[in-house]
Amino acid sequence: HYDAIRKTPSSPPAAVLWDVDPWQAETAAAMRQFSQRHPETPILALMNTASPEEAAAVKASGATTVIAKLSTNSTLLQALQGALLASLGDRKV
Repeated sequence: HYDAIRKTPSSPPAAVLWDVDPWQAETAAAMRQFSQRHPETPILALMNTASPEEAAAVKASGATTVIAKLSTNSTLLQALQGALLASLGDRKV
């Protein structure tokens, strides 16, 4: 189920849009592993609903931000653009 994340090439993607429903220990472990391998890659986590505690757990596992699946396209694009710009600001070019 998480083979694609585990087999990510050495060159990291610009960003990851990750459906984290249902939030489980396996999901958290896979996200932590990816985040440790590619700390420069922003992870945007999509959830149906998230309590503040769940959102905090998702972020603690490596997500840059948590976005509701019912968000508008515009909200999703703004979050993606913000994460990419922040990521570029962190990199030495």
